[in-house]
Order: sequence, then structure tokens, then C-alpha cells
Amino acid sequence: MMLLDLGTIRVRDARSAQHCWVERNADGYHVTGQPPFPAVPDTVGSVDIDWVDDTSSATAGSISAVLAPITVDDWQEAAHRVWPKWQPLSGMPSGLRVVSIDGENEILLGEPGCLFTIFGPDRVLSRLFSGDVLFDEVLFANLIRIVGGLGQVSVLIGASMREAFDGFLD
Repeated sequence: MMLLDLGTIRVRDARSAQHCWVERNADGYHVTGQPPFPAVPDTVGSVDIDWVDDTSSATAGSISAVLAPITVDDWQEAAHRVWPKWQPLSGMPSGLRVVSIDGENEILLGEPGCLFTIFGPDRVLSRLFSGDVLFDEVLFANLIRIVGGLGQVSVLIGASMREAFDGFLD
């Protein structure tokens, strides 16, 4: 990620409402989640945070941390936390298998047998189960792959919307 000497830049995540502010000063770049004063950027840009390489530069890493502060280690915990709330929904599959494509991590939620399977990278799974992105957003952006029926997809979309918009999380 290359930032030119443009003064104050507002960077937003291309897939969510998350945004941050980047200011250039004599000491380098300053990244914050709060707008500077005055809060009128010199330029606005968007970035697909799921494709930012955190190690590409210190500034890119800071922007990534502000836009997507969820750590990649917590997707399994988040999935276990939301499953008891999702499972009783009408049409929800009785079992959900979630497989990380970044490693060999896999969890089984609910009952074995009739499983719906989600494959995805750790960061995307973290954001999905934490209510940061919607199921349909990551599915239609090809950030996750699934094995299951269309009816189950519909229920998972609804569950993720409740998670994001209704304060479904404790």
C-alpha cells in the first residue's frame, strides 16, 4: 500500500463501514480511528482489507489494525459463542463445520451428520462470526466457500444480519 504526500487521507474498508484517517507530518504517517481537526480529508480512498498484507509496510499494518482490529486467533471462539444463538433459528442446519484454509484448524458446531460446511481464511472467519461482515458479503465476494443448500444459505445470511444489526452478541 503506497500513500502519497496528500495531507489527510480518509481510508475506508471497501466491504464495510470501517474507516480510518491517515495524516502525513514531519515524523511520517499517523493512523487513527478518529478524524483529525478539521475532519475534511484532502483525499478519500478505499481498500479491501481482506487483501491487505499486514507486513507490506508499517503504515499498511496500522491501517489494517484500525480497519479490522479482530485478531485471527479468535474465529473459533467467536463461532462457538454465536452458534447457540444461531442454531435455534428455523431452517438452520443441525450441524455446522467450519474449516480454516490458513491452517489445519477445523471445528464442528452442533450435531454431526447433516452438515453445512464453510471454508475460509482465518481473518474472514473472525470477521464473519464476530458480526463485522455479513455472510452474503463474504460469500458473494468469493472470500469463503460453502457446501450446503440454498435454504441454509438464506438462514445463515439472516443470522449474520441479526448478529451485525440487532446486537445479537452478548
